[in-house]
Amino acid sequence: MTGEAKVPDDISSLCGDCAVAPGQGHDLRCDVARCPYCGTQRYDCLEGIGCEEGRKADRPAIWKGRWDTDIATERYGLAKSEIYRLIEAGLFVWDRDDQGWKLREGAE
Repeated sequence: MTGEAKVPDDISSLCGDCAVAPGQGHDLRCDVARCPYCGTQRYDCLEGIGCEEGRKADRPAIWKGRWDTDIATERYGLAKSEIYRLIEAGLFVWDRDDQGWKLREGAE
């Protein structure tokens, strides 16, 4: 059984589209994957709709076991309904290193 991925005990933590385990890279065509460069849907960047850097597909989009917006709402104590409005307003920005949403500097 060498070379096979280990299935986690809690399968609810797997990506709902490509079934990758937390800490692993999504499949390139996964609908859940975010572009590691800009945070939009990965598929958009691969198709030329999103950012130029995302078209290279040289960096995996990492699944953390939960939606990136859920992680941000918990981290910053927000209501789930607020996060998309704050992202649209530019108060939250995509962190390329962490591959997640963070409060823009000076937006406190």
